[in-house]
Amino acid sequence: MRWRSVIVVATVSGGLAAGGCAGTLEGDEASYRIVPEPGCDVVPVFEAHCASPACHGGSTPQQGLDLASIGVRSRLLGVHSKSTGCEDRFLVDPADVNESFLLEKLESGSPSCGDPMPLTGEISDDEKACIRTWAVAVTGGPKDAGASAPGDASPGPGSVDSGAGSAGDSGGSP
Repeated sequence: MRWRSVIVVATVSGGLAAGGCAGTLEGDEASYRIVPEPGCDVVPVFEAHCASPACHGGSTPQQGLDLASIGVRSRLLGVHSKSTGCEDRFLVDPADVNESFLLEKLESGSPSCGDPMPLTGEISDDEKACIRTWAVAVTGGPKDAGASAPGDASPGPGSVDSGAGSAGDSGGSP
């Protein structure tokens, strides 16, 4: 009796181990890998200047704008500001990158709503240029005839946004 239990358990365990996981992925493995953000990798810039727990990181980021976790593009591109008086502005405007409220908050000493970002410390001109380059790449570039977007850096189909963070704005936040 005892041997039968061992044989049944061994047979069931062996069958599961040999069969592996059920199901398969569609497409090739590369299409499921996280790809770097197009244009410029904004993740380290957001992490260094925006993603502290007191600002746009932690469990309760300012106005829900999480710039610390994967998926920042989905929380910025085509998402309206939560800044009082600027709710009609997109954080990153998909129709015209030059109208992006995030870029105004970073590049202007006196944005139309709220405070310039970041609130503490400084962000270098190179880091501002990185964020602008990223915004141009994810929107397809400025819509005016004189401006040109960097080369096509769009991720392929099935790729995953590697960005850091959520959209929204508190009076002083992008």
